[in-house]
Amino acid sequence: MSANEPRKRPPRAVLPRKVLARWIIPVYALLAAALVPWVVWLAWTLPERSVSEHYRLGWVGFDVLLCGALARTAWLAWRRSPFVVNVASATAALLVVDAWFDVTTSPGGQDLVVSAVTAIGVELPLAVFSLVIAARAQIQIARDGIEAHSRLLRLLARGNAFGVADAAPAEKPGANPPPDPAAAALPLAGPLMAGAPLTTPKATGETLPAAVNPPPAAAMDRLVPPATP
Repeated sequence: MSANEPRKRPPRAVLPRKVLARWIIPVYALLAAALVPWVVWLAWTLPERSVSEHYRLGWVGFDVLLCGALARTAWLAWRRSPFVVNVASATAALLVVDAWFDVTTSPGGQDLVVSAVTAIGVELPLAVFSLVIAARAQIQIARDGIEAHSRLLRLLARGNAFGVADAAPAEKPGANPPPDPAAAALPLAGPLMAGAPLTTPKATGETLPAAVNPPPAAAMDRLVPPATP
């Protein structure tokens, strides 16, 4: 490649169209646009100070959720499961939220210093590290594909989420069995040989096969020799 030629960028990874429905784009775009005036209204009307009746329950419940996310991330990382991408990303989001509300809801003074040090020294670095875990796992999946470590992934790899193998075409209900060569070689008997045709030809002049429109009886008498006593 010469210095004057533009450097080609690698192709951008694009998900198949069936993965993301078209309605997702306008719905999420409208929700984001609707949230802007709501944020402005909250910033204008909410008071600077407020007393919450369930302050303890709110923080205890949030920390229980964060503890579960951290434990789940550790478990999936130990199993080397591809689901660590989603769980580690959710853990990073929870850590950022924890750091934000720890600092913004602290009364000030020593509590504010402790919250700020905890956010800068523990929560935010751990959130970044969780995003690194998710990104590395996502890059590996994009390069090599998903390795089925768990039972669910093994079932999904077979193409059937319920673990039931697809039946062969002949075994499925309602499927037509293959024609039998011996049955196809048998001569036609009964009304097809002696009677009138079952259907009439179309008006377009199209003639039906001999099996459906047999020759007249006089011609059959000339073809079939008389039986000897």
